[in-house]
Amino acid sequence: MNETLSLPQPFSLNIDDYARRNSGSEEIVTDLYVKLRPALVSYVYHLTGATRDAEDVVQITFFQLFDRLNEGVEIPNVRGGVYRVAHNLAIDEVRQVGRRQTIFE
Repeated sequence: MNETLSLPQPFSLNIDDYARRNSGSEEIVTDLYVKLRPALVSYVYHLTGATRDAEDVVQITFFQLFDRLNEGVEIPNVRGGVYRVAHNLAIDEVRQVGRRQTIFE
């Protein structure tokens, strides 16, 4: 059986909704941070294996989102974009940690 999960209505990630409310980049990113942070930290933790690294990656992800919105970049799938950036940053972090361990050995 193929079931789909739907997000509750208050969990809208449509940038157009924010634009209609005349929200600035700071408000958009803050709202998304509050909504996505717990699940995103958990996801990144499973990739990196370290809580501190997961928290750092998530913060960097939202800094990058803020920068992209300020540059006027259109992000059609915000949630997917945030997860993609966090995933890529987490993989980079794991690679860097591996390199550091190799150097120390």
